[in-house]
Amino acid sequence: MALHRYTKKEKQEAAALYFTCNSFAEVEKQSGGRFKARTVKMWETDDEDFLAAYEACATMGGKELIGKMRKFVDKSLDQASQQLDDPDVDIKFRDLVLAAGIIHDKRQVMEGKVTTRSGTGEGMASMLEEAERQLAIKAEKRTKEAAKAAEKSDKVVKIAHSRFS
Repeated sequence: MALHRYTKKEKQEAAALYFTCNSFAEVEKQSGGRFKARTVKMWETDDEDFLAAYEACATMGGKELIGKMRKFVDKSLDQASQQLDDPDVDIKFRDLVLAAGIIHDKRQVMEGKVTTRSGTGEGMASMLEEAERQLAIKAEKRTKEAAKAAEKSDKVVKIAHSRFS
């Protein structure tokens, strides 16, 4: 029995099958026995044509997946934005910040950019609590300033009224 020499195109076909099913036995089954499992396994370790074709499939598959994930993330952001604009929907500031951080990290990963994590979930929670506390302090300060300004306005009105009456 003579050995079969596979063409570059056949190896590309085998690589595409292997990429989609990720099983040597399944490649043999789906190809109707044209590509033996042990042959594909051998190619997977050291055949340049097979590896190049597999890498191309992985790149295309990765780009397709990234595209789908981007659409999902964008749609999620649109829905969150619509909920923010709806006065009947109660969204907590902490939940919004966590969701935005998670979405940002996922987008960084999809684009192959570095993401860093500077702490545990507890660290993030304490940072959010601190931010919430600082916002409450600022709100209280502005409320007091507004009350003082209103008090001054009342005094000015009384002085003006007493002078011109």
